[in-house]
Amino acid sequence: QNTTVEDVFGPQYASTLRIAFIGVMLVLSLVGNVVVCCRLLTSRRRRLLKAQVLFLNLALADLLVTLVTMNSQLLWEIMAREWIAGDIPCRLFKVLQTYALVSSTYMLVAIAADRHFAICNPLAPAPKPRTLAAACWMLSLAPSLPNLFVFRLVAVRDKHYCASVFYIYPDYVPVRQVYMAIVFSAVFVLPLVALVVLYAHVLFRMWRMTTCKPEP
Repeated sequence: QNTTVEDVFGPQYASTLRIAFIGVMLVLSLVGNVVVCCRLLTSRRRRLLKAQVLFLNLALADLLVTLVTMNSQLLWEIMAREWIAGDIPCRLFKVLQTYALVSSTYMLVAIAADRHFAICNPLAPAPKPRTLAAACWMLSLAPSLPNLFVFRLVAVRDKHYCASVFYIYPDYVPVRQVYMAIVFSAVFVLPLVALVVLYAHVLFRMWRMTTCKPEP
């Protein structure tokens, strides 16, 4: 069987453009999130405010995306996607890549939930920011751990690549469609819906508060 890189990864596009774009994003993200972490950790307050706890966790999650997902992707592109670290590191690498992205997305939902509790239910007992952050870190494992079984080391013309089984075995195409739909929903669709609903309710409540004020 004459397997090519396109068979393993799908259609390939301009590598130089991808490398340049990832490099610029990596530098901007690294500088921005390091500054945010330093400002929060060197605050004059002895303890962080509730909202600051979540913002710090968001910055840490974004740093994880920068240092793990973006940095590894940049090196991967430079090496023409060849993998030299073995099968187990390949699987763990893909788990960590996804975990970083998911944790950053879920942390945005946690911030929205915290603001929703503070504005829409100010007298009700709200979950602690540290509890919300811990839940995000834990829940991020759910879409990430399946990569232990989805990715593996593949040999193509005397070179090795860290690739998805869905590209290796054509019979897995229907399974791939279902799997990608579930992951896409868990990582993007559901968080987006949650963000829209939470912030829409916050805006509606604030509008009601401003329009229903009694006249002096």
